[in-house]
Amino acid sequence: MMQDAAVHLTITEFLQQLGFADFIWRGEPLTLAFERSGTLMIEPHEQGLLLVRLQEISEYDCADLIPKALRAVHYDQPLPLRAHTGMKGASQLAFIVALSRQQLSIAGLNEALGVLDYLHQQLNQ
Repeated sequence: MMQDAAVHLTITEFLQQLGFADFIWRGEPLTLAFERSGTLMIEPHEQGLLLVRLQEISEYDCADLIPKALRAVHYDQPLPLRAHTGMKGASQLAFIVALSRQQLSIAGLNEALGVLDYLHQQLNQ
């Protein structure tokens, strides 16, 4: 688990920019649910940080959305950060971006969120 004070300050500042004014991140996994854009999970790991964006999907849409999600993260796509996709349970589609400790900055977090937003927009077109 990351225990670096600079990392904690970066995540805390980032969350404050999102509107969580009195929040101090202590290095634990964090789940944020947004009314329109689904769920954002932030989880530290040994090499950096995972950002996961979850979207509820119906079982009727799986056959269409899963191949679309796989195409969106294919290695030949011009994404600024490597992204992955998967399912959490039977009804949540996940897009995942991992940031290394070197990429962990406000700009890096914003870029990762931008990639996750872009992928979800591609899914919903």
